[in-house]
Amino acid sequence: MPPVQHHSAHHKLCRRCHSYFDPSDEKARTSGCNFHHQPYVNRYHPEGERYYAAVEENPKHKGWKGSCWECCGAEEKETPGCTWGPHVIYDD
Repeated sequence: MPPVQHHSAHHKLCRRCHSYFDPSDEKARTSGCNFHHQPYVNRYHPEGERYYAAVEENPKHKGWKGSCWECCGAEEKETPGCTWGPHVIYDD
């Protein structure tokens, strides 16, 4: 989750990207939200159980991540979103 930015009383918090924005700013309101449109999920290694049994013995498996964003395949949870769209406020 990105750090909370400084905001004034009229700024709103977006449910998707967790950032504050000025709803009177048309560009920020309609296209300022950067988010992942699919969940961060656990995934199985393509080699299945053989991978889990031999991960320490096989160098080609080093660095394989067991989780990713389902929408874009990015493996780090803190990866910036792969989609831009309108902010969604809690009042909606």
